[in-house]
Amino acid sequence: MCQVSVGLNDNESEDAMTRQEFAARSKTAERREKRFNAIWGTVFFGILIGNWLYLQFVDPEWPDSYWIAYMIIFFGFLVGNIPFTVRAVSKIRRESGLECSLCQEVLDKDATALAITTGNCVHCAQAFLSD
Repeated sequence: MCQVSVGLNDNESEDAMTRQEFAARSKTAERREKRFNAIWGTVFFGILIGNWLYLQFVDPEWPDSYWIAYMIIFFGFLVGNIPFTVRAVSKIRRESGLECSLCQEVLDKDATALAITTGNCVHCAQAFLSD
């Protein structure tokens, strides 16, 4: 006896999200990203301004070891901001459901726009959105 599978193509799943649903999730994620960027930007620049004000009152005769430690901490903060921000935005996009249901890759802003247009994931090139 021959079994025939009826219904979905190999590229489609039963719970495939529509492009409209995905676009709505994208807008929600963009709002959350803007809110995060506003809050973190305020904190980040507040720390930089606070640092500048602090340095106005520091004794310039600090031992060299204090200055070296201070510079390591300061530049560590500046450089550490990059991976922190990237991870935070990626987490927001993952929590918003902006990932391919097939390969589980999180889609960035450009990949999300392309996925909404084509219905395909830019990472695995498979259709994961239904019309």
